[in-house]
Amino acid sequence: MLRAAGASGLALLAPPWFWRSSVFAASVIDQVHLQFGDDPATTTVVSWATSGVVNNPRVLYGPASSTPEQTVDADTSTYTDSASGTQVVVHHATLSRLQPNTAYAYSITHDGASPVQAAFTTPPQGRRKFRFTAFGDQAGGTTGFLGTPYGTAVVAQVEALQPSFHLVCGDLCYADTARSEVQDRAAIWNSWFNLNQPSSMNRPWMPSLGNHEVEKGNGALGYTSYLARYRLPDNGRADFKGQWYAFTVGSVRFIATDNNDVVYSTDFNFPVRGYSSAAQLRWLERELALARSNPDIDWIVVFVHFPVMSSAGGADLGVRQTFQPLWDRYGVDLVLTGHSHDYERMYLTRGVEPGSATLQPHVVDTALDNLDTTKGAMHVVVGTGGVGIPTPTYGTDATTQRPDASVTNDSGGTTSEPAPYSAVRLPQYLYGFVSVDVDPGTAPGGTTALQLTYYPTSLAGAPTAADTFTLRKPRRDAPTPVAPAVIPATAAAPTVTSPAAALPNTTPAAGSQTAAAAAATALAGAALIGRRRSTRPYPAPASTPGSAPDEAAASLPR
Repeated sequence: MLRAAGASGLALLAPPWFWRSSVFAASVIDQVHLQFGDDPATTTVVSWATSGVVNNPRVLYGPASSTPEQTVDADTSTYTDSASGTQVVVHHATLSRLQPNTAYAYSITHDGASPVQAAFTTPPQGRRKFRFTAFGDQAGGTTGFLGTPYGTAVVAQVEALQPSFHLVCGDLCYADTARSEVQDRAAIWNSWFNLNQPSSMNRPWMPSLGNHEVEKGNGALGYTSYLARYRLPDNGRADFKGQWYAFTVGSVRFIATDNNDVVYSTDFNFPVRGYSSAAQLRWLERELALARSNPDIDWIVVFVHFPVMSSAGGADLGVRQTFQPLWDRYGVDLVLTGHSHDYERMYLTRGVEPGSATLQPHVVDTALDNLDTTKGAMHVVVGTGGVGIPTPTYGTDATTQRPDASVTNDSGGTTSEPAPYSAVRLPQYLYGFVSVDVDPGTAPGGTTALQLTYYPTSLAGAPTAADTFTLRKPRRDAPTPVAPAVIPATAAAPTVTSPAAALPNTTPAAGSQTAAAAAATALAGAALIGRRRSTRPYPAPASTPGSAPDEAAASLPR
């Protein structure tokens, strides 16, 4: 019997070759998930696991509306979990030369296998409408590790919105926490991928690394489980492949970074801070500069794990010293994070408050809707994927009764600061996800918009929106007026416009740190990482983090 995906309409769209019968498999095909290749509109990677090594793993595919059949051989990754001794076998097939905004059917098989079928639609190319969704901190669902029924229900609710793709903002399955449990880390990963397969086999689920992806004994950085199971867009660094990356859909550039490289948090199996020796920061600045100089890119969206701001206690000074100044300098529009297990969105911010030891972000606009991101960036914490340890406990200054926050400092402890940046907190909705609709506008130089909606996960019926707001800005394809040429009697040297002139105005409002100072802060942060990193090229797998100041709080995974 063939197993088919739950993609609506697949039986009507799939060509005849798609439904051919086959013999039963000796090795089960499961954990099917898609990722984008380097060009999402034309390349998709199909990944899956088998219960053992198999012969000739491959994918057959073709346009859902026609009969041609193409075959792509898969490459295979294997690893053995250092704690349980379980061998993991994962296969990856890259489907290339696809057409944008086109439905494809595919079939996964190997010699002697019962094929698994599904379908996907490539995203649009150029300025077109599309939708994406996001959450972080999901864990194992109803029956999985550290899971809840909400972590199961959210999969169908994401799928019901039919996004072009889904973002996972770190802390995928919490397998690392099995260090103190009688659990097989490989089995926890397997369960997580199967939990999400009803959606991830139909559309890419694009991840970023969280602190709970660091697993003692599984590679120098503890990333072996994560990296073996994904084939992510190339970042140009073979030594850091898959740990940070970027891709473009429509007029939006998406950037995933690994803030395990820069944070001071001690909530790790073992410390990895500084592992890239600032290579990631150099890549990030190049990536941001290229995006901002490209007239086809209107929006920059960053998805990472640790937040810059959180009044629930998840912010980290290391991110503020390194990534945040670059995000400000190059006008990042939207930052989606997890780590704090709650939903919280901020006011627009840019720069920092003068004299702030914690580099407290400066609020530039206190409006709640129709927000112009040329003024500053929107930060949204959405660590509400389903992990069974919600943290909607917010700080309040005892004197002013205004929000305050705890920021992890350079000693691994915390420092309190005011939190005037906190705009919307929804502690009554512990679990949910964000949906973002991209509207590119209709005219060159006109207005483009992102509409963000937070849907609390429902255990009965469709979810209802709890928070909705819109980000707006001018498109970057405005025609450039051409002035009549004036040739003086003695020609003067031509004026050369600096590439920086094409960048958005990132000058903070009065009283905040300047853009130049922000860039200097990023460079200083990179230098600080270099000074603080271990003399070893990577942390030894046997290392363990020091005790957090509040051991009760430190015992709860974020």
